[in-house]
Amino acid sequence: MQCVNTSKGDIIITRIKITAERVYMAKDDSLEGIAGSVIGIPISAIIHPGEKAAFPIVVGDGKLLEEGAPKVPFTIIISWRRTGSMWLPQLPVFLRTSVRDLRTIDAAM
Repeated sequence: MQCVNTSKGDIIITRIKITAERVYMAKDDSLEGIAGSVIGIPISAIIHPGEKAAFPIVVGDGKLLEEGAPKVPFTIIISWRRTGSMWLPQLPVFLRTSVRDLRTIDAAM
């Protein structure tokens, strides 16, 4: 998943949560980043204006990625703030998707 900062100031991702079991969001694609997502280490990142930050989605059960596996819908909840006004909460971003969608995207690449 990519987050893009289209504003004129820095933003901070304060938390990323996924509602499904066995589906995780990693800080990066390193072994430490993936392991940290599985054991529940929270993700935070500062994104400068015009920059992108990529967060890999990790499916903990390989059987869910096989053809014919259940759809497994989930929601990604991204909490964030503007660094210039940390005291002012922003509405979180909600993204609905599924493991089946991840399989389709992977097959198209």
